[in-house]
Amino acid sequence: MSKITDIFYNEIIKEASTGRVESFFYYNILFETYFKEDNTKISSDVKDMLIPILTIHNRNHFNNLLEEYVNLALSFYDERNYEDEVNNDINLKIKTIITLLFSNATYEDFVEAENFLRKRISFLKSNCEFNNVMGFSNILNGDISLNIAKDKIYNETPYKMSFIANNENGEYHFPEIKFGLNDNEVHIYAIQRNITDDNDYAKRVNRALYKVGEGYDNDPRIKDITPSFLVALDMAVSYFKSLGYTHIVAPSILLPRYNAKKMKIEMLKAKKTEAEILALEQMQEHIQNNLTDKFLRTFLRLEHHFPDSLIIVSSYILIDSNLHIQVKEELIGNNSLLNEVAQITNLSSYTR
Repeated sequence: MSKITDIFYNEIIKEASTGRVESFFYYNILFETYFKEDNTKISSDVKDMLIPILTIHNRNHFNNLLEEYVNLALSFYDERNYEDEVNNDINLKIKTIITLLFSNATYEDFVEAENFLRKRISFLKSNCEFNNVMGFSNILNGDISLNIAKDKIYNETPYKMSFIANNENGEYHFPEIKFGLNDNEVHIYAIQRNITDDNDYAKRVNRALYKVGEGYDNDPRIKDITPSFLVALDMAVSYFKSLGYTHIVAPSILLPRYNAKKMKIEMLKAKKTEAEILALEQMQEHIQNNLTDKFLRTFLRLEHHFPDSLIIVSSYILIDSNLHIQVKEELIGNNSLLNEVAQITNLSSYTR
């Protein structure tokens, strides 16, 4: 047994069944493990949680993939991703990498563990880094730049995509797109605003972004979206389509991250009143529902503006916990702002 598999089998899966994995920090990650070949299971005694079951179909195959992933991750992420104590202990670093890997798994990923590892290996092998000015937006009155860089190991995906608009009066940072590439698929895990700009140009852009209302027919199911998120997603889809990626996958929820927040609240019970705990639980449920619904509605709203270019292939409600979007052709739709920035971020029109 290698060092990697030894840490996984003798430490991680046992600790994960309790919901607490120790690797310098304690990570609230909870799952059970089922070995299909010999019909054995490491169960959990944790109550009142929807616990995913990591299903290992072929142990030798799983081990090879896990070792490949960890070795790639050791090279991909530099020392700035870890605490000094972790950097100085290879066992802690390996344990951290594996723990954070499974914190980014969907329910289906746990069911098909080998496929999950193949996907995450592909994410790390994809060379996505890019940084340049894409073109000038007349509507936003500024250049649009694209920066794709490695993300921190603690986040959902190995890469993040950032669009920035700027002119002589300032700059505006669009929300970041957290993504990974696998075969012809782009897996978009999150759209997150990390920078709030306070300058004259940013104020102008914020006003211009309300042009996303053009072409919208007041369908209440896709009304509550954030304009900057929609425009960022529009630019991302156009960029990836120009690279040949025609299938977008959007996971609706990462169950380990959701459970980690619930367990954190559970740990506060000794310090909080019953009413305070209930309020925290209700708030978490409200925030999670809003985040999930709004994330998925942004994709549905994009399809609404590009009915001939995008089609929702399957519903996350009926098929699995992911939303699937097929990109049929370049994005040309019913909204002038979305059309313009999609054209700018289409690499086939990129001239610099």
